[in-house]
Amino acid sequence: MACSAIDPSSLYSSRIFLPLRLRVPIIVTGNDFSTLYTLYAPLILDGRMEKFYWAPTREDRIGVCKGIFRTDKIKDEDIVTLVDQFPGQSIGNKKNISTFMFVGALRARVYDDEVRKFVEGLGVEKISKRLVNSREGPPVFEQPEMTLEKLMEYGNMLVMEKENVKRVRQESPASLCNLRCR
Repeated sequence: MACSAIDPSSLYSSRIFLPLRLRVPIIVTGNDFSTLYTLYAPLILDGRMEKFYWAPTREDRIGVCKGIFRTDKIKDEDIVTLVDQFPGQSIGNKKNISTFMFVGALRARVYDDEVRKFVEGLGVEKISKRLVNSREGPPVFEQPEMTLEKLMEYGNMLVMEKENVKRVRQESPASLCNLRCR
């Protein structure tokens, strides 16, 4: 593999020189190749690999978010409002995919509410009997109603959580120790 990356016109294998006529592209997709440790090192050196990064436009973000909420009966104008209300919010470390992660987290929060209602209705002490080897089968959940108001509320909560995490990370270790020791 390293030989073909260095000189794609020939391949040296087991002391036999083999001419290599065909070049086969290797296509790798993923969310985070910032470290690139998961790829074969000789292939990722500059000049041996072409890297294409996607920086979605506002329209791209709106289109992907429409796909995320496709089954939830959210109006298109509500999705546009949601994307515009929380530009650049990140629950990951990459700006180009952060909107999608943020919107996915909002959607997950609404579904988490349904799970919470199920657990509260059944009781924590009965959860394992209901879920493990139950004769009733797996629980069935109704599709929750998603409204712009509920998504905006959860969006603001996520933003506040993110700010709290940033604030705690910026505090010095000494002040964190003082908080724990009190």
